[in-house]
Amino acid sequence: GARPRLALVPGDDLALFWQGDRLVAALQEVDLDGVAFDRSSPYSNWTRFRSDAQLARQVNQRFPGVGFTDLEILARGGSGRVGKIRIRGDNGQVVEVEGLPIRWTLDVPDTLFTAKRLAPKNQEPGWLFTGRGFGHGVGMCQVGAYGMAQRGHTYRDILTHYYTGVELGRVRAAGK
Repeated sequence: GARPRLALVPGDDLALFWQGDRLVAALQEVDLDGVAFDRSSPYSNWTRFRSDAQLARQVNQRFPGVGFTDLEILARGGSGRVGKIRIRGDNGQVVEVEGLPIRWTLDVPDTLFTAKRLAPKNQEPGWLFTGRGFGHGVGMCQVGAYGMAQRGHTYRDILTHYYTGVELGRVRAAGK
């Protein structure tokens, strides 16, 4: 039968209860006021498998004639998002891709991901991308803001959560 699954995201705690060397219970504590306001979104956590042939097609759309043999993550930003990758092509070509074009080149929802080389039996080898989010990682997350609103947070709470250090106030139109 199917085993129960536990989905943890940053901000969640997990307590394990043991009796001798046997796990008898696991208690997940969800931090509803933590960083996981977007946990109900299908893009909160995602995985994508891309075969080498699929990646070659994607790379050739952006860099005609390059192809694909290997991928290397060169840099990550402060948020952990991939900032720069190196792609090795079929004939020794090397292409480095930075920023938002990484998403388009690899056909992934966000640049907050890990990449793992896989060679499954009876399937073409490729890469498994496991990530979080859908966007650029700057400013307000629409799904997260919606999640906060559903939990009773005000627009002031939401704006100050996503834009730290801001001061909310009224602006008067010139001449009034």
